[in-house]
Amino acid sequence: MTVNINSGIDLIIPAKGEKNWDTVMATALTALSSHNHTGSGMGLSIGTTAIQNLAITTGKLADLAITTGKLADLEVTSAKILLDGPTLFSATDTNIVANTVDAADTKQISIGGGGSIDALRGAFIQMFGNEHSSPGLMNITCGNVAGAALVIRSAGAQPLSLGTDGVERWRIRETTGHLVPETNSVYDIGEIDTPKLVLNLSVKRVRSANTELELFTTTNHSLSLGTNNVQRWTISSSGDLNGDATNGGDLVFDKALKGPRVAVAQSVAATGTIQADAAAITANIVSITTGGENTGVIIPQGNGIGHEILLYNGTATNKKIYPSIGGTFDNGAANAPTILPTLKSVQLTCFTASGTTWITNRSG
Repeated sequence: MTVNINSGIDLIIPAKGEKNWDTVMATALTALSSHNHTGSGMGLSIGTTAIQNLAITTGKLADLAITTGKLADLEVTSAKILLDGPTLFSATDTNIVANTVDAADTKQISIGGGGSIDALRGAFIQMFGNEHSSPGLMNITCGNVAGAALVIRSAGAQPLSLGTDGVERWRIRETTGHLVPETNSVYDIGEIDTPKLVLNLSVKRVRSANTELELFTTTNHSLSLGTNNVQRWTISSSGDLNGDATNGGDLVFDKALKGPRVAVAQSVAATGTIQADAAAITANIVSITTGGENTGVIIPQGNGIGHEILLYNGTATNKKIYPSIGGTFDNGAANAPTILPTLKSVQLTCFTASGTTWITNRSG
């Protein structure tokens, strides 16, 4: 049916039962767009193509449809956001923050590698607001599985720094791997060379509180201390402090005796008749077991004031005890021996830093 509207426009209305509505409507729109509206309040002509471009078609609805698959790609629940596939942030600066206000940051944000925030499912990071029940906590946890590790590293020739209170305290050097304190830090204790730093699994606890430093080991393990990369002292599992026989000395601070003792004694045969050919003493407790009349032994140079040597003559004849070259006994002549009678002992004590001047304390 065609209805003539003034100004030369025919309005075409499909008849009842008409099936070709699209053709009829297209014809009507064509007529509308081609009509001359010059001088009319109707404005510019609207082209058929422009109207068709704006039409909502089945194809366009399909593109905009929210399907089950698309919801699966981004599932938003009250507890979590699940991401499947790459997520791109196009902004120059992207912030992921909790929806809270200042002084009321009571929420947390958790990012997990598994299906839940649990080490049994994978590694995760937790970040808590300052007003949360765990205020300001940041928790980085590895997955509870063989091969899991927490790795923090810098790329290229860049150091890795650690700090507190917003200030750098320690730095791992980029070229050597040495752990060094920040310049002028109160923690300036020198460098720790990581290839030479051994963390023994037997060590149970290392703790420093104020000026106190505590080192502990587990049951039946000793604790060793050294200098110049050499072991000097060992604290045994029983609590004795032992000087290393090669690099530390023979002194032991005995826990049971509640005092020091010398761990090594020497049995020696006296020899010679002069200082040059006397038998050398190498320990601080010495027993002369053999040797003829007036044969002798020579003591080493002392290790400074307080160095003591105890000698016992277990033979049937007198023995000569010589100081080290240039040394004296009881302010006597240099290199002159002191006589140790049979079955007697003498305690020698060094009282000068040079280790060459001795005083004697005899038994009997």
